Amino acid sequence: MATKKKVEPEVETKVEAKVAPPVDVRPTHHQVITTFMNRVMLEVGYVQKKDENKFQKYKYAGEAALLATLRPSMVKHGLVLFPSVKDVSPIDEYGNTHVIVNYTLSHISGAVWPHTLQAAGCGNDRNSKGGVGDKGVYKAITGANKYMLFKLFQLETG
Repeated sequence: MATKKKVEPEVETKVEAKVAPPVDVRPTHHQVITTFMNRVMLEVGYVQKKDENKFQKYKYAGEAALLATLRPSMVKHGLVLFPSVKDVSPIDEYGNTHVIVNYTLSHISGAVWPHTLQAAGCGNDRNSKGGVGDKGVYKAITGANKYMLFKLFQLETG
């Protein structure tokens, strides 16, 4: 006589693993911009005063020296600054022009600084006969740009 094996009914045992929903760990635009600004600041700390104002007898760090020092690091770390002239004053009787320039700071990842940056500039253009020239606006924009970059990246001159 063959013995019958007792067959146990199959019991379904479902064990569902509890998995936490995925966490979005992408940095904010603010964090991206701040991180790469810091990297630029670590690399660039000083701009040499190479230009000279012969009339008033002093040396200064011009925009060309600033850009030659700062721009390679900005490019390396993917930072882009977009200027947009917001306001231009009429030329006054002394040849002064004032501008307000808005800037958008962005990163090549697509991150954009959440606030518009703003700089003021003043340019003077007088010709040798004391008349007012036509380069005051350009000088004012250059001044605004130069000081925006100096202050944004907290650069020293000397």
